[in-house]
Amino acid sequence: MTTGPHPRTALLRAYVETLQARDWDRFAELLHPDVVYRMPQTREVVRGRAAYLRWNQDYPDGWS
Repeated sequence: MTTGPHPRTALLRAYVETLQARDWDRFAELLHPDVVYRMPQTREVVRGRAAYLRWNQDYPDGWS
């Protein structure tokens, strides 16, 4: 029996695609309101949808 892709696969694909496209409205829809993004290498912590969205929007261009 063959099944389709795991439901998380579509979510992860949408996350990466909208982030790469800088489609901020759609990207924000994918985020949990209480998202916490931790960067252990710099010890930065970004809390909440609005802050994480702003962090990505303000990050210098050229990333992928």
